[in-house]
Amino acid sequence: QAIQVVRDFEPTFLVIALGLDPAKGDPTGTWSLGPRDFEANGRMLGSLQLPTLVVQEGGYRTRTLGKNAKQFLRGLMEGVHDAEFGFPNRPGSRKESSGSAASTAGPT
Repeated sequence: QAIQVVRDFEPTFLVIALGLDPAKGDPTGTWSLGPRDFEANGRMLGSLQLPTLVVQEGGYRTRTLGKNAKQFLRGLMEGVHDAEFGFPNRPGSRKESSGSAASTAGPT
């Protein structure tokens, strides 16, 4: 739903405050997102095909911080690619089924 709100607004660019504290095991968070959830969120945002600035903030479990950031950025890039070339469900995609990350992620 949030992605549609962004589309309807028709921004010229996107600034993402990438909080990684919703990750499973983060000492400040109460959520349990994993790398695939961050990747799915990145993919959804990438599909908007907007010039994007990502500012990483939050995330205090150093064991998984880099992995979650990497997966988000991977999803972001793949989302741009898939939308640009018309492959929203390309074979081999790590796209999560709708509902996992989308239903647990707050406003982005």
